[in-house]
Amino acid sequence: MAVEKNQLSLILGVIAKRAMERGSLLTKVRLVKFLYLLDLFWAQNAGGETLTGWPWAFVHYGPYCRESTDAIDFAASYEFLAADRYESNYGDSDYQLFKPGYRIGEMEEAEVRRMLPLYVTSHLFGEVEKWCGDTYGLLDYVYFHTGPMRSVRPGELLSFAGERKIDYSALRPVKLLPLSQEKKKALRDVLDRMKKENDTNVARRSAANAALRLYDDAYFEALSALDEDETPVGLSGIASVTYVPPFDDD
Repeated sequence: MAVEKNQLSLILGVIAKRAMERGSLLTKVRLVKFLYLLDLFWAQNAGGETLTGWPWAFVHYGPYCRESTDAIDFAASYEFLAADRYESNYGDSDYQLFKPGYRIGEMEEAEVRRMLPLYVTSHLFGEVEKWCGDTYGLLDYVYFHTGPMRSVRPGELLSFAGERKIDYSALRPVKLLPLSQEKKKALRDVLDRMKKENDTNVARRSAANAALRLYDDAYFEALSALDEDETPVGLSGIASVTYVPPFDDD
């Protein structure tokens, strides 16, 4: 399937929409990885053929190709994505966090769901929800837990040919032994404690999301360093030498 630029822009906008609904704006690195996962889940559903046909390769932060950043820039140019800019101390360009552009709403998400197979949208949006606020977790996931990255070396192209979707019908149910009343009570206590901890974490995330604009400079400096270009670059700079005369005992 040859996907059009506007279709990819629509998908990117909906990815950003799903992330913002969970209190997260997206760096370019995260958007690139979600485009990789789009191709991965499409390949699993289509027997090894990707949606984009891009030449994904193992670069600095795992899967990367220039076409992915070009697609993000295109989506931002035509306002499927919008970027909040922050001053970066790591270069001349501003640091960007992406959110959905004005073109993206509920109708556009419904359109993307019609455009993509259910297998793709359920897996892709599930990973967006899981990793939209966690760059390090997302990088770890694509590095170590996706098939095309397995056994590949830095600089090599990734292959999606062996990707197949999970056959859930082949999974056998696990037969559980009956539990005593004491074990049932212990299990209920554990579940109650997990629920309370989850409620506490939700409250903390809500407070953190409300303070999204209040992150200090150190936070954005750290993310900016992580969100630098993924293509290999050489060293550059200016060296200086200061002459210090020897100490004269006289």
